[in-house]
Amino acid sequence: MSAPQWTIPRHNQPVVDPVDSPDDLMDLPQSVKEWFWPASRESSSDKKERLDVQTLLIGVQKGQRNDVCARLAGYYLRITKGDVGQTKAILGVWNDRNSPPLDWKEVERTVESIGKRQQQEEIKEEYTDNKLFKRIEKLIYPDGEVRYRVWVDGFENYMDMSSEDFTSRVRFKNKFFELTDISPKLPKGDKWDDWLTETMKMAVHIHVGEDETPMGTIETIISEGCRKDILCTDISMVKTNIVIVDDSIFFSMKYISDALLSYGIKMDARKIGQLLRRFKCVKKEKNVSGITLKLWEKKNN
Repeated sequence: MSAPQWTIPRHNQPVVDPVDSPDDLMDLPQSVKEWFWPASRESSSDKKERLDVQTLLIGVQKGQRNDVCARLAGYYLRITKGDVGQTKAILGVWNDRNSPPLDWKEVERTVESIGKRQQQEEIKEEYTDNKLFKRIEKLIYPDGEVRYRVWVDGFENYMDMSSEDFTSRVRFKNKFFELTDISPKLPKGDKWDDWLTETMKMAVHIHVGEDETPMGTIETIISEGCRKDILCTDISMVKTNIVIVDDSIFFSMKYISDALLSYGIKMDARKIGQLLRRFKCVKKEKNVSGITLKLWEKKNN
């Protein structure tokens, strides 16, 4: 059975011959061309780079692979807006065409390294943009101390800062560098003050409870160590236990430091010592079986 023949009604519209039609009917506006053919937006240098990349994707010989890998990684990370996974997938296909292929771990390292570098460059360019920070927490402690946690976009960890760190341009710059390995060109003078004021508008205020402070955590650590079910009375075990002898509680600096780390609190010995003294703890030395033990004592009231 033959296909049905359809007749399109003309409604008295003029017929335009596709061959003899005027040339101007074929000239589309540039905006329309760019919509349908994005490549028409390319500059001559961009077009050349794209054509070069297409040639390189065919694969290369030994001696060219590392340089080309870095070049392709940079190109595709740029056009995919930093999508490392997508870039690795593209370079996986390219690597299979090389003679011989590179070790895949080397390809991965190259993509990740260039991705990190591009990310850092983007951050460096946007250092004055308050959107650079994902989150700022202003922690207000029961004793009046104030600290800040500042998360930078693109990084998992945060900057732990005091008020002095935050308001000092130099100290702020140092903290930023410690986290990101980038030395930002921060505003100067009045512009720095304005930028800092704008930045602080996004801070979330958090009132920290007594039990959430390092002081409260140390109190919890000592109380937990004094529980009857784990009670230790052997002073030689003081490095790894809370020890109770007569009316005194003994423990080592290392025990407290390790216990704090288990709560996610990293603190140097000087700071721990200051807090222990606020608990009326006293630093002592005891000779046990010819070994001098450095420990802390708290009266068990």
